[in-house]
Amino acid sequence: MKAAVLSPFFLPGSAGQLFSLYFRPGQEGHPEHFILLFPPFAEELNKARRMLSLQARKFAAMGYGVLLVDYYGTGDSAGNFGDATWAIWQEDLGAIVAWLEQAGAKQVSLWGLRLGAMVAMHSLPRLRDRLGDRLNRILLWQPSLRGDQLMTQFLRLRLAADMIGAGSKVTVQDLRDQLAAGGHVEVAGYELSPGLVEGLDSLNMLNLGAAESPPVEWFEVVSSEDQPLSPASQKVLGAWRDAGMQVSTHTAMGEPFWVTPEITVLPALLEKTSALMQRDDSGR
Repeated sequence: MKAAVLSPFFLPGSAGQLFSLYFRPGQEGHPEHFILLFPPFAEELNKARRMLSLQARKFAAMGYGVLLVDYYGTGDSAGNFGDATWAIWQEDLGAIVAWLEQAGAKQVSLWGLRLGAMVAMHSLPRLRDRLGDRLNRILLWQPSLRGDQLMTQFLRLRLAADMIGAGSKVTVQDLRDQLAAGGHVEVAGYELSPGLVEGLDSLNMLNLGAAESPPVEWFEVVSSEDQPLSPASQKVLGAWRDAGMQVSTHTAMGEPFWVTPEITVLPALLEKTSALMQRDDSGR
């Protein structure tokens, strides 16, 4: 294996420049198999950046090219969080695919964490239209299952902060009513736009499976080796298999690194994911 080389750059998006990180193999020549990373939401991305970087470097050392693009309005991309809308995020997918094509990608795998897993599955039809048989496989780390539940959990952070501060009795429904009326809502330093929340609310993994999907590798973090996947995950996986999808499941024991107070590394997840991709060395 050769050490990975990290190349930051800005990708022209539909509403502004998108900060991108390209992890490429530290060897001569260009990779033919790329992995497109769909990041998680808000603070979960900050908590997970260490894990994502470690895994991306491992992939690159194995010969893959890995591309991480901060959604518009997030990270170091242009725009403020409150400017981000679901429509912009979807439109920017075209520029990302164009970059992969220009880079000479002969195979592309998708990799999503939490919200990023849902965004990857939602984007699959458009990616399939553009990339066709070049889509290789999909790696999902601890997928969020429903966008509306994820948004409700996020809005509850505002309730907790208000109770500690001024003792406000604002409810999740109050915040949702504010969004429905076209207003923005601030949560933990992130300003949510109605155009973003509406789109994310619509995501539901049960509806995102398709027989034409490339093989899916579903990873969940568990607290003990014998802990099964959550019933909600099993329901989604059952529906996907009934639809004809090829899905394999994996667990890794450790802490939920995307929400722990301190930055946490989960070696078991890195090792299992790397071993899986190491076995699939075709096209690299």
